[in-house]
Amino acid sequence: FNISKPPPLRNEPVAHLGLLILSAPNGAIPFKTFYTILTSTFLTGGKSEIAGRMKLDKNLRRNKTVKVFLNQIHASIDMEKTPRLASIMQKWNEFISANDLALPSAWAKRISTLLKLIRWPFGDNEINGALFPLVDKWNECLDALASLDQISGEMNRLQAVNALDKIAETPFSKKSPEEPIQVVGLLESSGLEFDRLWVMGCHLDNLPAKPSPNPFIPMELQKAHALPHSTADRELKYSEQIMARLMTASPEIIFSYPAWEGDSEMTISPLIAGFDNNEEAPRIETSHAPALQIANAFNLEIWEDPTKLPITEVELAGVKGGQSILADMAKCPFRAFAVHRLHTQKLEEAEIDIDAAIRGNIVHAAIEFFWGDVKTQATLIQLLEADELPDRVRKHVSKAMHKERNNFLRQPRFAELETERIVNLILQWLENDIDRPPFTVMDTEAIHRLNIAGLNFSLRVDRIDKTSSGEIIIIDYKTGLANKNEWYEERLTQPQLPLYNLISPASAIAFALINKNKCKFDGVAEKHNIIHTLDTDKYKDKTDCADWQELMVFWKEKIHGLTNDFIAGHVTTDPVDIKSTCKYCGLQSLCRIGEQGAIQGREEADA
Repeated sequence: FNISKPPPLRNEPVAHLGLLILSAPNGAIPFKTFYTILTSTFLTGGKSEIAGRMKLDKNLRRNKTVKVFLNQIHASIDMEKTPRLASIMQKWNEFISANDLALPSAWAKRISTLLKLIRWPFGDNEINGALFPLVDKWNECLDALASLDQISGEMNRLQAVNALDKIAETPFSKKSPEEPIQVVGLLESSGLEFDRLWVMGCHLDNLPAKPSPNPFIPMELQKAHALPHSTADRELKYSEQIMARLMTASPEIIFSYPAWEGDSEMTISPLIAGFDNNEEAPRIETSHAPALQIANAFNLEIWEDPTKLPITEVELAGVKGGQSILADMAKCPFRAFAVHRLHTQKLEEAEIDIDAAIRGNIVHAAIEFFWGDVKTQATLIQLLEADELPDRVRKHVSKAMHKERNNFLRQPRFAELETERIVNLILQWLENDIDRPPFTVMDTEAIHRLNIAGLNFSLRVDRIDKTSSGEIIIIDYKTGLANKNEWYEERLTQPQLPLYNLISPASAIAFALINKNKCKFDGVAEKHNIIHTLDTDKYKDKTDCADWQELMVFWKEKIHGLTNDFIAGHVTTDPVDIKSTCKYCGLQSLCRIGEQGAIQGREEADA
């Protein structure tokens, strides 16, 4: 098909890229803009240097880069692998650093020179004849910019680029072959004949059109000369002429109008109200979705997508990870396959604020340092009674903040406020440890190795306590959300603490919820007197386990089941909860869950 109304030149991806380069702010470039330039194949080195450029992108994302400083980025560029990128950055920085005034014609020459130096728009590709019309149109826009010398006088770079951007709003029509389906406006249909014709939008609010007189021409003149859109009578006569012409333009014509527009019910135009209204019109079973159009047009061969891609011994030996392997497997087998076997990563974008992961790391490190120093509840109580606890906590929070100091560069006041917030949060949390029966912290942030069915796990346990009566408690700090009920589900979507429990069977496992909304222990215990806030019997209703030992067996079976499914190669796209699981996954373009949902929804509707 061919749509007659062309989009503006500035909307073409190649032209948009050029304008993006030219209009970049001086000095600090937003990361999204930099990423677009970094990965574009319309610039030199876009293909030949892709590996080195992706490595640079990964490093910038790891460092939580929000803005890129062109005068500093050269230190991060691998000159051997990405020399063309270095050249682009140098010439780009020279262009956007220019703060002098010049005539529009001078700016047009500078713009043309810069784009040629960075080989826009051909990049590493062979000269593509399909781009010539766009280049010609672009050059026309530069000529138009140069013609503003006598009108605007001297201007700075951003003013010149802004003028070019407005000029680039001119329509750009690509040369395209004749197509059997033409989508045209009423005016463009004048004089054309069709094999079949479908006239859409024939409702009262649209046909005849409402008058819209020109505000700059006296109304009397508009009425006297029946200017376009001047009066309702003129619009009616014009619409009647259009309809009369269309009635002879094709032997088969359909007039249609929408039944609803938003919450408003539409009414048929009186200009077609006298025509036969075919209430028995057949339902259109085709879809605008290309995949479904193809399926309806051909008898396609049926191919069953394999639900298993068994893991090889070599691949199994190279799989690395902790509980996230099983968590991903429980949430969606395809995600576990993509992340842990294909090594696919979601492209994270840095935030201006310190993200939740960094805040959580600081809290984890501060508590680790604290209990590595204090060791026992008895010492904790002594610090409280001597009024030394706040200072001791602040000491370890400051040590944890120092580990993350690169995330607080140029923000000393924010770092001070964050330190005080975390100190107060940990002091609030320690009230839970003070109210417990006596205990000793046996280990913090210890790394343990575990092998299940040939799959190696590396597990880091936040904390292991031992009570005065000998019970072992495994604790995991959570500064975000956590729900112990996920330990009892058919899919073990929170396998971390049950998995830790396989290393050293405990008498209780618990989340230490440390956030502004909750500061408490939440988990499950064998007996009531271990930690009073832990559940000791609700799991029996959720799992049909009669006692603690049966719960241990339940967890072991679930963990071994997930492990065996991963090794067997279950790769089905099957999220446990499509809303919550897919919301933050970031791999939708790989698994295409959205397309599957559209097809499934259509099949259910047809059924």
